[in-house]
Amino acid sequence: MKNSGLIIHTLGEFSITDISGQHGWKQNRSNKVATLLQYLIQNRKQGATRSELLFALFGSSDLADPGNSLKSLIHRARILLIDAGLPDFEYILFTQGKYFWNNEIPCEIDSEIFEDVISKIENPDLNSEEKSFLARQALRMYKGDYLPYTSTESWVSPLLVSYQGMYHKALRVYNKLMAEKGEFKTLLPYLEYALKIFPYDEEIHLLRISCLYELKQYKEALTAYEKTTSMLLEELNINPSKEMIALYHKMLNGISFQTETLPEIKEKIQEESNLNGAYYSSYLGFVDSYRFLVRMIERNGSSVFLLLGSLVNSKNLPFDAEDKIEKAAEDFFHAIKHALRRGDLFTRYSKTQFLMLLSGINQENCSIVENRIRESFNASKSIRGVYLQFKEISAVPEQNLIESESKSVW
Repeated sequence: MKNSGLIIHTLGEFSITDISGQHGWKQNRSNKVATLLQYLIQNRKQGATRSELLFALFGSSDLADPGNSLKSLIHRARILLIDAGLPDFEYILFTQGKYFWNNEIPCEIDSEIFEDVISKIENPDLNSEEKSFLARQALRMYKGDYLPYTSTESWVSPLLVSYQGMYHKALRVYNKLMAEKGEFKTLLPYLEYALKIFPYDEEIHLLRISCLYELKQYKEALTAYEKTTSMLLEELNINPSKEMIALYHKMLNGISFQTETLPEIKEKIQEESNLNGAYYSSYLGFVDSYRFLVRMIERNGSSVFLLLGSLVNSKNLPFDAEDKIEKAAEDFFHAIKHALRRGDLFTRYSKTQFLMLLSGINQENCSIVENRIRESFNASKSIRGVYLQFKEISAVPEQNLIESESKSVW
């Protein structure tokens, strides 16, 4: 047994292979045999009583013969590993009233090694080179969530969250060290890989956008910002955080373009084609435009209204049919773009809401605009039971909110 050993992966997958890597087994679906092996490996130092194992495997379900069910699973686990070409060991032992993973079998378990590397990073006596080496090692080891096919089990979840936290800690350390050395090109692949594992993590998106900016990849950084803010809004209903907004303004203030003639600048910033309909803007672009127009109103007395359009259900509550929201929002988008003028501006405010900025208009005409949007929206008529609700307010601060309770069946 001294010359034999196992490599056990638990981060991003659950697999058991021999030391050569030529033979082994990898979990590809949720099943009780895998759960048995995982529980015993996770608790390999203290073991597990029969009642603990049965609860981990079957919860509070009533079994006709729990003892026989457990023996059957243990036998199947051994057969599974041997059939996969692994050594013919007694992998599961019963001693002193407990079941144990056979700790005489040499094992390399990635999560244990990962945890050990993370603990070393915190050593205050390490220099920056040693810390960056360990952080890089930890980032390479983490392939995904702990025991992904068993992640909903109560005995797995705490460790899953703990390992996620360790990974984020290593990423922050590595990001800080690489940024201090100006090695953003080295850093970028690690941030991009992290987003494959955590695609909705705003902190990692912030680090990547900042890295692109430092690499002077300005177009890519701004594109990444637009995609990230849109994704967070559409998928999670989250508006840009203060940190994201601050990074956006930092990029705009810090980007220096090459010297060009004024006609060249004009050609670069104008729209690519003479499109009809209202102009769609990012949320932050909309905010800047709104603040500018408010200043214009103060000077020339023009009339500007802010219009909020929402998708609601028959009870006048936010439309919450998750499988239909995106289609409804897409049709709402096209209805607004078609119904408003070229000089009007709009943006998506939440999963079910759009903001519109209407210039040179009075309150009575707001109702006309709402009806135009309603008529355009009705033309799709894909699903019944979706309504439009509008609220309007003058951009002049002292005027009160006026709500339009009218609805439109979709």
